[in-house]
Amino acid sequence: MNGQPITETALKVEVAASGDQMTREQALNALIERALIVEQAKKQKLDQRPQYTLEVARISDVLLAKQYAQFLAQSSGNSITSADLRDYLAAHPEIGSGRRRITLKQVIFPEPKNPDLRAGLAATRSYPELIQVLQAHEVRFEEGTTAIDTANAPAPIMKAMAAAQPGEPFVIIGRGQALASVVEREVPVSTSSEQELALAREKMVQSAVQTKFGQILQALKKDADIKYPQLPKAAGKHSAS
Repeated sequence: MNGQPITETALKVEVAASGDQMTREQALNALIERALIVEQAKKQKLDQRPQYTLEVARISDVLLAKQYAQFLAQSSGNSITSADLRDYLAAHPEIGSGRRRITLKQVIFPEPKNPDLRAGLAATRSYPELIQVLQAHEVRFEEGTTAIDTANAPAPIMKAMAAAQPGEPFVIIGRGQALASVVEREVPVSTSSEQELALAREKMVQSAVQTKFGQILQALKKDADIKYPQLPKAAGKHSAS
């Protein structure tokens, strides 16, 4: 393209980046169009702007960190045995024999600050009681339903759901909002032993990578000479002590 070759490797990377949704022809057109746009951007010397340099450095760092995570994942996966997988499935039935698809009836509302409201929510034992408490305190809320798979449901939801009695609402608070849920229906999910083992391996690798990352970062921070800049205080906010 304008004297610059488009390699087979570039085509494969473009197809892979699309999640294998692109054909080779679509990938080739995407590469050509992007190259043409890049040429025009360089003619305008946009690649010489400081912001561009900073963004390129950031993207490069993110990509390298991602590849390091993939490297750790590969090395972690190599050490997992069949016995490890069986033990993991026995300890986590929610991804194997006890896997379920759960329908939740949910209410989302602003994070409760009022102590009386918090106490009322904690005392609710059914969905109607929950709605009554919110209405009594004139709290604006939205209702809806969602479905989760216990094999990949967020850990906070699984933990709160396990602690609640049947039919009892459980509330998760974070980022200025509260999410109250009640289990409406549960359906077993049938999977083959091969699928269960593959999922167990994936979960074990994720856990191992997170652990390794934490250990590596802790060691690197301990040995590194890090000097944090003095950041300006945000207007209208108190700094942490």
